[in-house]
Amino acid sequence: GGALAAFLKTELRSGIDLLLEANHFAELIKDADWVITGEGKADKQTLMGKVPAGVLRATRQADIPTLLIAGQIENREELLNAGFHRLCAITPSNMPLQQAMRKEMAETNLKHALEKILKEELTKIPDADKQPARIFGPSATKDGLPQLR
Repeated sequence: GGALAAFLKTELRSGIDLLLEANHFAELIKDADWVITGEGKADKQTLMGKVPAGVLRATRQADIPTLLIAGQIENREELLNAGFHRLCAITPSNMPLQQAMRKEMAETNLKHALEKILKEELTKIPDADKQPARIFGPSATKDGLPQLR
């Protein structure tokens, strides 16, 4: 790609940066108290241009704490040193991978992890019980309120 870019006098950009820009991510998160991002397995490769790394760059520019959730997490210190506010592995360490990857099990593990995180984090936000949480993503309704399932 680099040779073609030089020949055509263009610039190379990461896919996640283009995606965040096209979706006006900086505008969407400007009033967020924190942002949640994730992937299947988080490790040092997570910091090498994957979606969570791009989200982290954007949230750091906006000074918004970022939570990284993943099925499994390795290289915790590197991820924390990169700027993630908190890390959360949703799969219990004794659960076989095949079981953890079943849709219903993954949903259950994610639900339990998010319930625990939200209970802990919401206690840190002043007046959190007096205003609805605003979220962005597949679980949000059109007005930004959490979608209950």
